[in-house]
Amino acid sequence: MNDMASAIASDLRSFSQELLERGLATPMATRPTSYAGGGSTSQAIVGAVLRLAKMVPALLDEVDMVEGLAVEEVRTTSSPLRATPSRRPNDHALVDGSSRLVPVRWLQPTHREEPALQPLRWLLHVVAHLESVLGRHLDRVAKQVHDAAIARSGSSGYAVLDSERLVAMLEPLKRSEQVLSLAKAQIRHRVGRQIAESDRLPVPFPSAPVWRALRRDIEAFKNPRASLPELLRTVLADPTDMADLPFLYQRWCGLQLLRAFGRSGWSPNGDTVGPLFLGGHIQLVRGDRAIELWVEPRLTAAKAAQIGCGPVGKTEWTPDYLMVTRTRAGRDVFVLDPTLGGDEAAAEKDKYLRVLVSPDPTHVAGVAVARKPVRSWACVPSAKGFCELADPEGKSGSIPMNPVQWRAEPLEAWVQDLLQFDAAWG
Repeated sequence: MNDMASAIASDLRSFSQELLERGLATPMATRPTSYAGGGSTSQAIVGAVLRLAKMVPALLDEVDMVEGLAVEEVRTTSSPLRATPSRRPNDHALVDGSSRLVPVRWLQPTHREEPALQPLRWLLHVVAHLESVLGRHLDRVAKQVHDAAIARSGSSGYAVLDSERLVAMLEPLKRSEQVLSLAKAQIRHRVGRQIAESDRLPVPFPSAPVWRALRRDIEAFKNPRASLPELLRTVLADPTDMADLPFLYQRWCGLQLLRAFGRSGWSPNGDTVGPLFLGGHIQLVRGDRAIELWVEPRLTAAKAAQIGCGPVGKTEWTPDYLMVTRTRAGRDVFVLDPTLGGDEAAAEKDKYLRVLVSPDPTHVAGVAVARKPVRSWACVPSAKGFCELADPEGKSGSIPMNPVQWRAEPLEAWVQDLLQFDAAWG
């Protein structure tokens, strides 16, 4: 890993390790482990579920054989063999032609093995706790997927592929719900009745190796995130599980953009990891003012009214970052598009000035005119300490954002221009 990739990975990891992973940024992974859905936390939870589910049958077998209790029961039978007469009047009958009662039902003692309930109640608690962790995480990922689906929807082949892959990200988590439900049913079936879970460690603790293994690894089941450091080392060591450098750079630039807004007193309202990871929408607020930050929105004519910007014509466009301010009696947009492609690629980022238009017109001398983006700039890995204009009016240009020799001042100067525009026209 080169110096730039190492610096980006370190910064993204300090914010959220999920930002290092593929997400939807690169072609669909061929290995199932790299497509567990929702990033490394999902991988850790799904891994914990599968591991615990595989242990449950052996845990039940060992508690039967080692921890079984002898239970004496009595059943009624019509045979007197190894039985005693029943004392219930209904279990007796008169002998023909006499008033003498004889037993017709007998009581026969039986013996069976019943598993110790304390270990099984504790095991049920472990499964139920992991089920709760999974449920909360699934709700979070489902919200991220829903928001990303809105931002990425469209009619192109890329839009259809994004939609399919977003749905697929939830499948491992939904299957894990079914796996844990089956594990709970297996435990209760072994007992033969409903039992309540208990968080108390059984005393004595079962001595079988599989039970000792469960106790040793209990933290990974009750808190799957505890296994993330090892999982993260695997991701960093295996480039096939890590997003390509251009996409990591894009996410890193988005993180720095959020931090620049934060230093000016603008706070995100809601989740930021999901949009940076999958695409979506972040609302930045300060007092009663709000700025909409869209991450990788697929801009279509159908969504122009919702987002505040759409394409000129039928083509779909997907800028990396689109900031929407409510100014000049309508909405104005600013575009930032990170690139590692050099000067030529950076110069092309001014295309959004021509290909995008707001559905909210503005007026000149009382005449309605098209409202185009205010700025469309590139983020480049230059080590210069100042921004460069690409046109005399500054509608396009480049912000130096070098992760190895990072200086926040150029980005902050660009953000301040946006905020001054918002304050002046708001």
